[in-house]
Amino acid sequence: MAIAFVAFTQLDNGATKENPHTYTNGLTVASGTDLILIITVMTGDNDGITTSAVTFNGDSLTKRLDSGASTDYSVWYRVNPDVATGDVVVTSTSTDTRANVAALVYSGVDQSTIFTGTDSTETRTAQSTIVTPSITPGSDNSMVVGGAWGQVDVQSLTFNTGDNERYNFTGFSGQAFERNVVAGEDLQTTAAAATLDWTGGSSWEGVVWILALLEAAAAGPANMKSWNGLAIASIKSINGVAIASVKKVNGVA
Repeated sequence: MAIAFVAFTQLDNGATKENPHTYTNGLTVASGTDLILIITVMTGDNDGITTSAVTFNGDSLTKRLDSGASTDYSVWYRVNPDVATGDVVVTSTSTDTRANVAALVYSGVDQSTIFTGTDSTETRTAQSTIVTPSITPGSDNSMVVGGAWGQVDVQSLTFNTGDNERYNFTGFSGQAFERNVVAGEDLQTTAAAATLDWTGGSSWEGVVWILALLEAAAAGPANMKSWNGLAIASIKSINGVAIASVKKVNGVA
């Protein structure tokens, strides 16, 4: 099953708030096959605030990437998220923090291995050229997902043609350190090295991140005639359970 983009939701764009902060009914995850929910969080005004936990509908997400305290940008995920409209709760290490929070949902992602290749995050300052992240997925038909933030006074980021930009907005608007935050993806048909590219100003101050999602294996053939050597039509039960009652075999519906 090919990996596909499903939805994007912007939850916050820099308002001051209590900690932890709950975005009440802030996110809807629609039904789909082999889903993954990715939530990105950028906190603070260069004040050492980090994100310590993220939940959706009461379930914890796992942190995948973190740029570090001085310019905190973290990436969190959960496979098989609840199909629901629910609260997103973000907990950080300080009160009175600002955050830029966004959610991405993809379908067709392997639910056990999840990722392929070596993902990364980098913090760069005073660079003369724009930094573009790269990754070698190691598997065909993977979805390369990544993003960046840059200081608005030195950088304005736009994804190049060929990559799918899913969000691009200014965070912490009106504050001392405004941010331009972008994220998007590109489906890779081969396992060769891939990049996510963007254009902007002549200097770079910020964070870049990249990861690759592994495609879920295709389901078994619809015209299967036998199971464990027995003709399907002759099987009355599986592991002692009547066929009519069996919902899954080896975890597969």
